[in-house]
Amino acid sequence: MTPVSVPPHMRPPCEQYEARQALNELLVAIQKLPADQAQVFNLLAQGLSQREVAEQLNISEVVVRKRISRGRMALRKQLEKGHPHA
Repeated sequence: MTPVSVPPHMRPPCEQYEARQALNELLVAIQKLPADQAQVFNLLAQGLSQREVAEQLNISEVVVRKRISRGRMALRKQLEKGHPHA
């Protein structure tokens, strides 16, 4: 049996707080990325597809994927520094 997902607004206040904190940490970390990587993440967060990001930035989808990959690695390192025991 698959557990039912609880909507965020119905979770206990402590979980809501932790989720907001994690989101804020992620947003700060994205802004610390190199500008080209942060730009890709910001466009994806706006709901654009990788293809649409490529078109808007006048770059190839391969370059978009490389920026995502490099950005994820950098984000992982940044966020691990903030949570060394996670």
